[in-house]
Amino acid sequence: MNNSGVFIILFDLPTKTKTQIKLANRFRKELKKNGYFMLQESVYVKLFHRISNIENERFHIKSIVPDEGTVYTLKINLSLFKQMETIVGKEFDFNLFSGDVVYV
Repeated sequence: MNNSGVFIILFDLPTKTKTQIKLANRFRKELKKNGYFMLQESVYVKLFHRISNIENERFHIKSIVPDEGTVYTLKINLSLFKQMETIVGKEFDFNLFSGDVVYV
């Protein structure tokens, strides 16, 4: 897994109207459907067996984002992601990146 990468999606979507809430929820559901794990309410992560495959995923994300709000993407290697330290709250379960998870 030394060539593995993590793709991080960070977003702030408007939720003032019913339509905006529906679009934000649809985006979250689409991320989960595509193998993302929620790190925080508006931060999702996905492991890729090859970091080079992340660019294709970036194109897919661009095709499903709502028209309003802000969405950022960040690609990092797995070893760097595993250096993440939880200062307070629930720690991220790195075991989510093993077992039955399908690596892309």
